Amino acid sequence: MSDMDMMQKINDRKDTEECQKKSFSYLAGSRTYGLVSALVLFIWFILVGSQTSATLLTDKTQERFSTMSAKSMLTTEPLQVSCSSIINSSQEPSVRYQIKNIANSTIHIFDSPKMPYRILQEDGSLLLLQGVNAPDPYRFYYGIEIPTTRSIEPGEVVSYEVSLVPLYLKDHYETQRTPTELHGSLIVRCQVGWGETPILASERHKKSINSLLEWQHITEAEPIEVTLP
Repeated sequence: MSDMDMMQKINDRKDTEECQKKSFSYLAGSRTYGLVSALVLFIWFILVGSQTSATLLTDKTQERFSTMSAKSMLTTEPLQVSCSSIINSSQEPSVRYQIKNIANSTIHIFDSPKMPYRILQEDGSLLLLQGVNAPDPYRFYYGIEIPTTRSIEPGEVVSYEVSLVPLYLKDHYETQRTPTELHGSLIVRCQVGWGETPILASERHKKSINSLLEWQHITEAEPIEVTLP
């Protein structure tokens, strides 16, 4: 082997070793970059997860607060309505409901001889409504009545009594001409519509059924069970 060939072989070996060093450096750099990327991704997931958990916790706290506020609002209603099952003087099953103003201001309830309305619900219960139900959106009504109100002063109590036999179903818009035959156990719910301002006979022409429903608040008593013959 000549000196020239020997020098060429040595140079080739140096080139090979240099390439190997560069490859090792590249692999080491790639591995370091991969570790750094994984660490960044891990930290990012921790931060996002913490933010998501905090958001869920905030949402649950707000939901719990809303629920508590709703319960508080229910306990601060100005009217207290109670409902009881009785047998009237004609020995007929009846319902007596009592309305008490527990607020410090005057409350106004409807004062109509047609009330309470007797409305059979989809679940089979009977609603006694001292108020105005919403109209059927698919029906046309002409000349909807706007009832007047009476006042209930703070601490005042008023009572009403309604017989359930015979039972003529009716609401604010129509009355059933024939009685409904119901027998046995019946769940009865009593609701009272009220407002903070009076509706006078001289002013009721200014109200529409929509504005009346916006004016009206509803307070409901605990449901009771009545036995019909």
